[in-house]
Amino acid sequence: MKPQERERIIKGIATHRGSDGRLRTGIYGAEVCQLCGEIGAFSGFASAVGSHFSMREFVAASHRHPGDFHTYSELLDGRDHRFCELCRESVRRDVAQKFGHYWLCAGCAADWLDKHGDDPADALNVLARCRYVALRSDDEVRAWAEVLALP
Repeated sequence: MKPQERERIIKGIATHRGSDGRLRTGIYGAEVCQLCGEIGAFSGFASAVGSHFSMREFVAASHRHPGDFHTYSELLDGRDHRFCELCRESVRRDVAQKFGHYWLCAGCAADWLDKHGDDPADALNVLARCRYVALRSDDEVRAWAEVLALP
């Protein structure tokens, strides 16, 4: 699959909405882990609930951070920094901007608002979904597009 075609299909999958305007292709995403700053993924309701702590902050279960559910919440609550969803740099919570459950540093927030000022949190949700779909093979992406009847 050509890179441009793959990118178009991934965006089509990630932004597919029902007649009510809500995203309709499942519960999944690839977000920045707020314990280490690396990208991690979740798929399905249980995985989404089990990997979002405190104020819906993402901790990737696949990263195997030491501790358990309660430890992660305590670790997050005790930290004065988070990781920017776009550049993945550490940023102090008191200067970071939060859109939905995503943290952005000042520079990324300004750029993101310029591009997605109408609904920055929704655009970050779409980004997380695109990241997840991009982890799939070409065959999986094609099959997903067929199920959705994407052109």
